[in-house]
Amino acid sequence: SLAISGLDLGVSAVGFAIVLKKLNVIEGRLKVIGDQIDKVTADRRKDEIGKIFVEIRRSLGEIDGLSHYKKPGFSASLVRDRLLARASDLEFYYIQRLEGTEGRGLSLEDLDYLWTLAGAMALCHDAAANALFELDELDAARKICLQHAHGFLNISGRETVDGLARLFAAEAKTVDEFSERYSEANPYAEKLVSGLRDFALAMVSRAELADTLIARSISGPQYMAMV
Repeated sequence: SLAISGLDLGVSAVGFAIVLKKLNVIEGRLKVIGDQIDKVTADRRKDEIGKIFVEIRRSLGEIDGLSHYKKPGFSASLVRDRLLARASDLEFYYIQRLEGTEGRGLSLEDLDYLWTLAGAMALCHDAAANALFELDELDAARKICLQHAHGFLNISGRETVDGLARLFAAEAKTVDEFSERYSEANPYAEKLVSGLRDFALAMVSRAELADTLIARSISGPQYMAMV
């Protein structure tokens, strides 16, 4: 079954166990989809993406331990920078995958793969925000979350629902087959595009949360200890 039709990749998870569980689900799903796509395209990038997930997992563990540091600032900044770098790596693979379909058409596995990569990117951005909350850099968290929101909107604007569905239907031999394939892909394309926009909205919500904490004189570490 396609993850894009039901897999919860929502962000704004705070607890380390919850975030790690989401990461494990995303990584496992990418391996399955990658195997399916490789059979068609001979596209071998799983090792590189696997290394990215190793680094993400290590960074998440470091975020979980930030509260135990007497002076967590330096460590938090390093973790944040690493997570944002890994999110950029994932975005590169996302765009590469999307552009790579233009010469051969789009499969439902491709849509699934793009959706799952997007979920991993969102998790990295959200975890980086968590590091700033732990550091009590709420104004910086607000600004960075808004930047992430714009980034997801830009990614979602690279392809429309109609454009993605047409790529899936491109290999049809008849008008009827084109119509059938277009209809089949349309809900998945809608899920992908709207999901990216939802990730953007989630980042805006994190920015608003930072504003609220500042207004109520609640520190980032206090908030992280409450959730």
